[in-house]
Amino acid sequence: MRNLIICLFCSLVISGCGFSLRGNYELPASVSQLRVGSSEAHSALERALRNELKPYSVEVIDSSVKGTSNTTSIYLLSDVLDRRLLSLFSTGQVAEYELIYTVRYELQFANSDAQLLEFEIKREYQDDPDAVLAKSRELELVLSEMRKQAAIRIIHQTLVADAQFDWSTLLEATQTLSLFSARQYIELELPTGKPGTQGSKILTELSAQNNPDILLVIHGAKIGKDVQNSKWFKAIDKHGTYVPCYPLEGNALQQWLMEQMRTQGLQVTPDVTRLLAEYCEGNLLAASQEIEKLCLLYPNGNPTLEEVEQAVVDQSRYNVFQLIDVLLAGDSQKSVKMLYRLESEGVEPNIIMWALTREWQTLRALQASKQAGQAINWNQHRIWKNRQGMYLSALQRLSPIHMQQLQHKLNIMDSALKQSQVERPYVELCHLCLLFIPMSLENFALI
Repeated sequence: MRNLIICLFCSLVISGCGFSLRGNYELPASVSQLRVGSSEAHSALERALRNELKPYSVEVIDSSVKGTSNTTSIYLLSDVLDRRLLSLFSTGQVAEYELIYTVRYELQFANSDAQLLEFEIKREYQDDPDAVLAKSRELELVLSEMRKQAAIRIIHQTLVADAQFDWSTLLEATQTLSLFSARQYIELELPTGKPGTQGSKILTELSAQNNPDILLVIHGAKIGKDVQNSKWFKAIDKHGTYVPCYPLEGNALQQWLMEQMRTQGLQVTPDVTRLLAEYCEGNLLAASQEIEKLCLLYPNGNPTLEEVEQAVVDQSRYNVFQLIDVLLAGDSQKSVKMLYRLESEGVEPNIIMWALTREWQTLRALQASKQAGQAINWNQHRIWKNRQGMYLSALQRLSPIHMQQLQHKLNIMDSALKQSQVERPYVELCHLCLLFIPMSLENFALI
């Protein structure tokens, strides 16, 4: 799977895995001083904000000090950390929280009325009741990173284009002078990879403007050829850079983990690396947190496999598309694990059902082509070369009779879900997934 990152720019450059504005970090000439303060004297967030302001060519003064007539002020009103329960261990103990860091602040430009602003930063946090001291230190590190993100967010602007997003907000952002730079940086999150009719129109218009003082970074979900062939994408791609980002999996993930642990002073066996990869697959944030925890628990830098098994928590993250690939590959054990994680993350059973039905349709079409003695038209089914082997393997395991019986089971489950007749949908979904492996359909009663 790959994510979308598009950068629209002129006289701005992409460097390495990140991006940066060309030139120094000078404020507009009208801002020579910046007054910073908070309701809590010398709060941790204020210190983080002052630290992030160091690269900028501006005099940062305390809010209690009188500034000049053109002084811009930032006053931090409150920062509150809340928790929301996400999942439990089988013992009933808390396994995972969502940390919600809420920041309220007042922003006042010179000779202007003050603006009251508020935003949230969310992070998942895995709890481990058997490592209280290490988790306490880990929480401090996570909170420190959240404060840093909050400070950066105060400086920059971030927009999220969800279903309720008002696209006029993006236009307004491009027409508003950045607080901390003569050049403007705007980050737009596109969760679905598709901006819709209004979004497509506005993004096309923005690309035509080609403002040299604005860097627009768009990131989001996987996009297909249909999106890449759209008018808005081509318009942006003409003036920017499209960067597909592939997740770390398999050997690549293990190599990354090994390098991270080596950098942190940990010397572990390949078995430890494989275990950590299994527990943190699809969740690099969790992987970094677990490595930090191992450093705290075992300062000698040589934890054994048994010690790591006791210390780390399964924090792997998967999506429905990864589940389908595992089913096609015939890995029953991993498919069950993925379903468990998808359930714990609150993925709707209907989404899994949709994916299974769609995959059955694809497999049945491929099977019909083979039975007719025809060559498989992979392009027609939008199956790229790197996945064709998995489909061929699945077709060897699944007979036409099994496919017919599987269709019947899928229809039963689909009807039951729509009528809310399934008490434990993920148990039934697990059975259905195993039928793709396949397991015997004899005496198998669904629902």
